[in-house]
Amino acid sequence: METSDILKGNKVIAEFVDVRHEAIGRNFGNPDRRNHYVYDFNDPSKRDIEAIPDYHASWDWLIPVVGMCKEKYAEINTILRERLDYEALSEGAELLTRIFASLASLDRDIIFSLCVEFIEWYNEKNK
Repeated sequence: METSDILKGNKVIAEFVDVRHEAIGRNFGNPDRRNHYVYDFNDPSKRDIEAIPDYHASWDWLIPVVGMCKEKYAEINTILRERLDYEALSEGAELLTRIFASLASLDRDIIFSLCVEFIEWYNEKNK
């Protein structure tokens, strides 16, 4: 995976989970990381790319994203049903199924990429 793809993916995920609220004061199993990741998308002084969590490199950061993808799909499911957008429902279900099926492989790169793909789909459909 290219470095630019990793950085873009980490940023997409950070925006999705609203990391400025998720990461502050939480250590995700690593006491050295407490208060380390603060990336505020509204404050230009806190837009250091290095401050974005390494979702691609840590199960501690990535697994909660998988859970959030499931939660967000459940939320958007209702909206898409009201719009009668069954094609989008099917696309989302397929992406979520691929994420959960990939967990068995323990291939973090694949799961990371699928989460980014799901989030991009979610952002497009949730306009």
